[in-house]
This record gives sequence, C-alpha cells and structure tokens, in this order.
Amino acid sequence: MLPARPAGMVCDVEVAGGEEVISLSGVLIGDVWICSGQSNMEQSMANIMNSTEEIDMSASYNLIRYMVVNNAASGDASDNLDVDVAVPWSDPSSPNLKSMSAVCFLFARNIQDMMTYEGDAIVPMGMVDSDWGGTPIESWSNQASLDVCGIPQKGCKDLKERLSRS
Repeated sequence: MLPARPAGMVCDVEVAGGEEVISLSGVLIGDVWICSGQSNMEQSMANIMNSTEEIDMSASYNLIRYMVVNNAASGDASDNLDVDVAVPWSDPSSPNLKSMSAVCFLFARNIQDMMTYEGDAIVPMGMVDSDWGGTPIESWSNQASLDVCGIPQKGCKDLKERLSRS
C-alpha cells in the first residue's frame, strides 16, 4: 500500500514484483471514479448536443484524467483483473475525449465546477469508463452477490449465450 499523498501531487511510481518492474510517470494524485452502466453511460462525448463546443471547453479541465476500457465478459468471478484498455489514461486535451462517456466526463466537470463555486480546493479526478449498453443489470454482479438478494442470474446467462453466437 502506498502512503497517503496530498491531492494534486504529481509523482512517479515504480512497482516491482519478482522480475517485473512497472514504471509510471506524471501520476496525478486524487479521486478515482468508476463509471459503469448501460446505454446512457455508454453515450460518448462525440454524440452529445454541442459536442464540438463541449469537447473544446473540456480541454481546460486539466485536473481530470480519464480512461476507457473495452467490453469483456467473463463467466467467472476473479480477484485478478486483466483489463483491456481502449483509451489509456489521458487528459481532456487529447483527441480521444470524443470516445469517453459523456455522463462520466461531464459529471467530473460538474463536480470541479461546484468545487470552484464553493471556493474549495479542486481535487483531481480520474474517471474510468466501463460501460456496456444493452447488458442486463444482473451481469454486472457475481452469483454470490445475487444469491444474497435472491436474484437469479438469468440475464448473465442470456448475455453469455448471445456472445457465444456472435
């Protein structure tokens, strides 16, 4: 576990395990938000009203970073997360912003606007876009969690069948 760092700090991080070393530079310390959901969350910045103006205006929000993960289905719950990244961590001036979830990114902008309005220090925000339109809500939970609530995982089985046919 890393020691706590003040929000807004930029640092380099090196993680070593066995023979492997991963180095990250320019890491901005702040809050990380996972934006998951279905078709509303999947709507991209490129497909919203006034998209060109909104994307251009977003470039000034330099304390927001975002990434987009590819859709992937798994029939097994696992603690090992192997994420297929569609758009790596980027800042809002990147041309990749057009593929980011509009709900997710505009939420971050709104939070930072409210912090500014209230006179609070702006906390950097890392936004992770992980959404899949048309998926049943049951497919976002493992069977053990659904069992606690007495919910069958029919939707997940239907999704797996659809994916196996495509």
